[in-house]
Amino acid sequence: MHKGFSLVELMVAMAVSMFLVAGTGFAYIGISDSINLSKNIENTQEVLRYTSDVFGRSLKQTLVTPVSTGTDNIRIVQDKVGSVACDGTVPIVAPYTESFRFEAPNLLCNAGNGEIVILQGIENMSIVINGDLVEITVLPGDFPIADLPNGVRIDISLSSKILLEETN
Repeated sequence: MHKGFSLVELMVAMAVSMFLVAGTGFAYIGISDSINLSKNIENTQEVLRYTSDVFGRSLKQTLVTPVSTGTDNIRIVQDKVGSVACDGTVPIVAPYTESFRFEAPNLLCNAGNGEIVILQGIENMSIVINGDLVEITVLPGDFPIADLPNGVRIDISLSSKILLEETN
């Protein structure tokens, strides 16, 4: 009768253990990659949603064509009392001007109370005024879609201005 394990039994047990540890390691790497991709997608969705909401609100309520001195900024004159400004305030005096400026990685806003950061995590942004349409192209940081190297374009019409022109 012998006590203990033979060398062959120990080698087999070690090989099985190594396969289990390697499998666990590969599973961890896969899960970690999935979590990082999910975070990047979540960030992308938030940047695009917020950009669309803020610019959509400001551009749709203005009655005047915005002004831009470059592709990284835009000034929007608001002449409605009670409209929400880009910094979240509700100015009680109209008209007032909202100034948006992109300085990587931030979108900055000034509605007369000083410039503040309203959005972070942007790699690139461009703003083009095309008549009554404003084209905003946003490239969020860590953008997970390789097929869109320039980002996503959001088109917003100056709907209040268009309606005012049509009724006059």
